[in-house]
Amino acid sequence: MARKLRRLVKSTRERDYYIQYLKLADDEPTVEQVSEFPQSDTFKEDDTVPTEEKGRRRSPASKMSEHFKEHLFHYLISFIALIVASILVYGATDMSSRLGRIEGLIDSIQNNLFSQDNKIEKLEDTIQEHELKIQEQNIKLDYLEDSLQ
Repeated sequence: MARKLRRLVKSTRERDYYIQYLKLADDEPTVEQVSEFPQSDTFKEDDTVPTEEKGRRRSPASKMSEHFKEHLFHYLISFIALIVASILVYGATDMSSRLGRIEGLIDSIQNNLFSQDNKIEKLEDTIQEHELKIQEQNIKLDYLEDSLQ
């Protein structure tokens, strides 16, 4: 039962070979450990305990206020950049909408001008027809006057 509970089941021969390998491997250094100690003139041991002053616990509000004081310049620059970017985006969208309206007005004006040009051409054609009729009537009138005399 004890053999079943073991993680790695090895025969005694395998175990002996493994133990021999470990004994040989322990003799070989794996990492060179070079430790340099500071030079001293005395042979006394330094048995002083380093003392670190632990700061008292600070409230999250004081930590946040200190953080904002340290990074105030970065926050100001970011805020100004955000405002400038929003102004630019608003200006670009407003400008594009205004340009769209202007283009619409230009198109309607061009259509109106085109229709006015068509009307003017029609009026010129009717004027020319009337002038021709007037000339024809003048010729007929001259002929009638000559014939009556």
